Amino acid sequence: MSTATTLPQAAGLAFDNLQVLWLIPGLLKQRLGLFCDTSLPFFLDQDVNGRPVANWLTVLSTLADLMPVSDVPIELLTQAAEYVYRVCWMGNTLRVANLITATQASNLLGNYNGQFG
Repeated sequence: MSTATTLPQAAGLAFDNLQVLWLIPGLLKQRLGLFCDTSLPFFLDQDVNGRPVANWLTVLSTLADLMPVSDVPIELLTQAAEYVYRVCWMGNTLRVANLITATQASNLLGNYNGQFG
């Protein structure tokens, strides 16, 4: 697994990094859940600009909750990687537009690296 220095780089690494976790039973589901659980508190619902990130994190969290612990179908791996990709790009886009803070973007990247990097 590779760590990322930017959110766009994290987006680009999402499939490769998640695929490594997919090969170890239970690890993909666990890490997806931890990524969502540690990232969501930085994107509260009352923060209108953070809602797009929170919305993708919620979708990803639901996918992780419904995912089997082992023998995860490749279609779910692909879907999870796509959602992580979208979360990272959304975070970057909102940061560039000054709609989320540097702290929020940094925490999202840190949580990505902590779970997937």
